[in-house]
Amino acid sequence: MDALKIEGRILKVMPAQSGTSQRTGNSWMSQEYVLQFHVWDGARNPNYFIFRVFGEDRIKQFAIKEGDDVRVHYYPDGHEHEGRWFGENAAHKVEILMRDGQPIVQPPTSPETPAPQQSPQTQGEGEDDDLPF
Repeated sequence: MDALKIEGRILKVMPAQSGTSQRTGNSWMSQEYVLQFHVWDGARNPNYFIFRVFGEDRIKQFAIKEGDDVRVHYYPDGHEHEGRWFGENAAHKVEILMRDGQPIVQPPTSPETPAPQQSPQTQGEGEDDDLPF
């Protein structure tokens, strides 16, 4: 499956989360972002899209800031835990289109990045609350 894409403005950068994998002992980091976008169906109310970037290296590479206009390449994912379903949008590429009112020139990109790594939660590990996300 090719990645899905969505464009909008970063409304909120949530605090980064980190921990240590119980299975491998490796440290991990992830961060969520709230993207505001508009569906042009005659409604004037904005819509919101929440996505996660997994991996400290990607978080630093993308350097997403509130107010940035971005294009997010993501894979939707759903998980079942104890009869309840949860969803997540895992971004594997984020292009900054505009920052501080100035267009950003993107460097040439390599072919599409492969599917994202699975976060510890989607690999079946929980945190203190035993939820898989």
